[in-house]
Amino acid sequence: MLAQQIKAIRARLNPQLLKIAEKLARKGPPVTDQERATLAIELFLAQKRDGGDFAAKLKAKLEEQKRRSH
Repeated sequence: MLAQQIKAIRARLNPQLLKIAEKLARKGPPVTDQERATLAIELFLAQKRDGGDFAAKLKAKLEEQKRRSH
């Protein structure tokens, strides 16, 4: 009974959010500002339901800015 309930809950969860939660469970909470910022961005991007389009565009823009600054 409990195993079925857990399966049903997992099926409703966003797989990306579940991966982030599992990573946090293994590593523990973020301790540095960099880790906290990274987690915030990961959570934001995981909640987008666009198939990763926004994340890809954001990554491309960040890489472009990085190239310009060097």
